Amino acid sequence: MPPGMTAEAAVFAAAAAIDGRPVDPGCDPSLIVERAIVHRVSALLARTTWAHELHPANRDPLDVDARLAAVHSAVLDRELEALLARLAEQGIRPLVTKGAHLSHTVYAEPALRPRADTDLLITPEQKAGITDALAACGYVRSARTNGTTILGQFQVERRLRPDVAHYIDVHWRPAAPLMFDRAFDTRAVIAAGEPIHALGLHARGPSHADALALSCIHLVSHHWHQILLVWLQDIRLLAEALTDDDRQRCVERAVAGRYTVILHAALMTTRLYFESDGLDRAITCVASRLNDAEPAAALVRDHRRPADDLWLDLRLAAWHQRAQLLREHVLPPADYMRSRFAGPIPLAYATRLLRGVKKWFVSRDS
Repeated sequence: MPPGMTAEAAVFAAAAAIDGRPVDPGCDPSLIVERAIVHRVSALLARTTWAHELHPANRDPLDVDARLAAVHSAVLDRELEALLARLAEQGIRPLVTKGAHLSHTVYAEPALRPRADTDLLITPEQKAGITDALAACGYVRSARTNGTTILGQFQVERRLRPDVAHYIDVHWRPAAPLMFDRAFDTRAVIAAGEPIHALGLHARGPSHADALALSCIHLVSHHWHQILLVWLQDIRLLAEALTDDDRQRCVERAVAGRYTVILHAALMTTRLYFESDGLDRAITCVASRLNDAEPAAALVRDHRRPADDLWLDLRLAAWHQRAQLLREHVLPPADYMRSRFAGPIPLAYATRLLRGVKKWFVSRDS
């Protein structure tokens, strides 16, 4: 590695190449390729002028990763199209969000936006129906903690081939923080959904304005301490796709939901890596309505800890949710505990509690 060359510098170099901007010739190309693969932008980088001039030793890993990701996403897409048709037969029409949606709407080709899973958005009253319908389609619960309050989602999975499993995250709020129970109008977002023609007759995704809000909320709520370029590229392309009316609607909903700080932080972070007129217009629009006093500001503070997130949830939760929230954090389902800890269940809970105390008070960006 050249003197002073860091992994973070390689990420900025990859973003510059994707943008079509010059890449510092002193940057280590093997490190840029390695970071692009980690950040899930290998297919985007492989299309650039910079990548076309790489030595085969660096170019080959980029091409291999891009091809594998494209095949994986195509397998998931075929399964998703069939699954949505079966859900529709039961009267269940979830909204397809995040990667499965964006790859077919704002990216030039679906292969440019790989994904590890599929995200679906439902209303809370649809939980029981979609749970039964997914089970009838061969999906089983993943070994993850869950509950009625703690995450606002559950995950199921089904093995499609020996080397490919389809993971589905079913959300009834856009992110784990409880503030989004009230801040984000899930029913309005679903009602305003638009067709995703490439995924069949029964596929619908959010409008560009709602998709931008979802992408920003997801980034800040769940990955603020570990940002990937692919998520920033999502935000960049969505910002570029917005009309003037879309931008105003997105910001108005953020003002009403009191999460303008989240939109602004995610857009500004994206702008650090990518140059874009669309991003600049979106930043200007939200900056004029920015409210730093929002409770959501706690999610963008430095040295944020899991304990801070829990305290925020407890402060904003309805009185009947607080005991449930604490119980789901401290006492996850027994099947989850069995998958994570050996030995008797009481000992597993005690072990988890002892290990978890320290983690709760460690900054996520440490």
